[in-house]
Amino acid sequence: TRRASSKIEIQRALQEKLAGFDVATDGLAAVVAVDACWPIDKADSQDRLLENQALPFQIFFTSLVHSVPVEADPEEIYRDLYRINDTRVPNYLTRERKRVLAEAWAGTIETLAAHAADRVVGYDQLAAHLIKLRSPATRKGSFGVGYLGGENGVPWHRTGALVDGNVSGDMGFELMRNGFSPVYSDVLSPGPGAKQRQPFFMVPAAALNAGTVDRQLLSGMRMRKK
Repeated sequence: TRRASSKIEIQRALQEKLAGFDVATDGLAAVVAVDACWPIDKADSQDRLLENQALPFQIFFTSLVHSVPVEADPEEIYRDLYRINDTRVPNYLTRERKRVLAEAWAGTIETLAAHAADRVVGYDQLAAHLIKLRSPATRKGSFGVGYLGGENGVPWHRTGALVDGNVSGDMGFELMRNGFSPVYSDVLSPGPGAKQRQPFFMVPAAALNAGTVDRQLLSGMRMRKK
């Protein structure tokens, strides 16, 4: 299809343009450096497709990096993911961190290429009569949404991967690291083969009082009908 061929062409062009950056060597510095010179060449037809990209490379990358399947303890990997040049870190951990970074890099390029290919085929015009949800700013024919905390990433770029009702290890670690505590429900059973109970949801630690969730917080929560 036109979109598929456009995506492949743009993805190859991006890979060539970013060949001088090495995330497995320079870590986050490589990601920041890409954003600093984006787009690389405004006169280039491929770059012009990405010139108005709503989200910079870094936001895509730092979101996608949490969706890479890991082969070691997620807590060890994500505790200091970009610490890849310290000889005091065990070799197996450095190798795994570099692999995760490299896969996220490739995934970010593919995602950007897919967005640019959408513009080539004019996906926005396929439902021009409908109001669209966009982040972070509104524009003609769309409704802009700003997320709490000033984050620009939209919900489908988040890291809470679910498999059979279980939050991924990296997402669980990130919640704990940011001061969130699990809340359990008697309605939910651990499930077959589960090593521990699955939380119903997570709340900031400040919302707990002697191990009980603040009633005011609970009264303001609503479940979706779907």
